Amino acid sequence: MAPPQVNLNEKPRAQVGEGEDPGKASEKKEALLSSLADRYNDLTHDPLPEKPDSASTPVIVTVPRNGGVRCNVTAEQRRQRKRCRIACCASLSFILVLLLALGTACLVYRMKHRKNWKLSCRTQEGQRIPEHVSVDHAKQLIYVKPDHNIKDAMEMLHEYNRRLIAFKNGTAKTCYIDRLDETFEDGYARWVGYEETEHKMGRTLYVIPQKITVEVVKHIAGVHIFEHCGNNTRVEFYWVKEVTQEEIRVQPPASVYIKV
Repeated sequence: MAPPQVNLNEKPRAQVGEGEDPGKASEKKEALLSSLADRYNDLTHDPLPEKPDSASTPVIVTVPRNGGVRCNVTAEQRRQRKRCRIACCASLSFILVLLLALGTACLVYRMKHRKNWKLSCRTQEGQRIPEHVSVDHAKQLIYVKPDHNIKDAMEMLHEYNRRLIAFKNGTAKTCYIDRLDETFEDGYARWVGYEETEHKMGRTLYVIPQKITVEVVKHIAGVHIFEHCGNNTRVEFYWVKEVTQEEIRVQPPASVYIKV
């Protein structure tokens, strides 16, 4: 018997069994189609629930520490770590103390070896005179120069190696020399203190009438005072000494005094 021929372009048709009533087959077909239609309607009116938005729900990822492997630290390792911490703290403390000591030493050195600063002086009339102080620590010289060249303000040179002080009156070309009864350290501290508390002109010096020759000035006072006073033969040099008010009363009326 030859196999049945099948047309691929032809739509399949429902097969009706042999000996089956065509009317019953049609009823079954209609019942099946009705059941499928009802199922389709149920799905249309009652859709499946939508999936929740994945972006709104935070994602939490838990990662175990050390890869989930417990790290066992021995007592020797703990002691070694403690020793390292103590050594680091001690090193930092030593460095901080060293820096503090170095800063303090630099500050003390600067305060003891200052070379220039400004201060002010008050005359007996209350006039304020600015002054400039210059110090030569190697030669032990302190030079004080006022800003204004007035009668009561004189340029001073403290020569501590010779224990002498020279007062220069530039306008009159006169230089007065007196002894110095203090050390360089005491004089330096005194002039540094005047920076905070201005000093006053309160000393009265009696001028000894006899002039000092240039040769004596060079030999006794030294080259620093000689150059400070003018370094020429036209300058007149005089010895002076400090006197009190009682001593002034017994001096001759023609005596000459200066205020410093």
